[in-house]
Amino acid sequence: MRYLGQKGGIKMVKKFLKTNNWELECNPLPNARSMVVDISFCVDGVDDETEFDIEAYNQNELNVLFKEFCKENNFNMNRVKITGVYIIRMYSCKVENIPLAEAEAV
Repeated sequence: MRYLGQKGGIKMVKKFLKTNNWELECNPLPNARSMVVDISFCVDGVDDETEFDIEAYNQNELNVLFKEFCKENNFNMNRVKITGVYIIRMYSCKVENIPLAEAEAV
């Protein structure tokens, strides 16, 4: 597995998905408009994960969010390695339109 900082930088999220696909960990929703995605990754030998609310299957949005997350956490992009991308929830509406209590209950 290549580090995010090597050839292509943050586009490694897209490259990871191209070769590994999205892993579904919830019931599929054929007309999903948004979803919650978990990215598992490794930084300097330490495994971690984070979640993002994105438009369904929007790899560009996921790239931007993960890049911002790495910057906010002062991760050296040359040392970040994605190990998994998991869809953990799917919604038929945009995530921002879901009442907080309903989103937490799902």
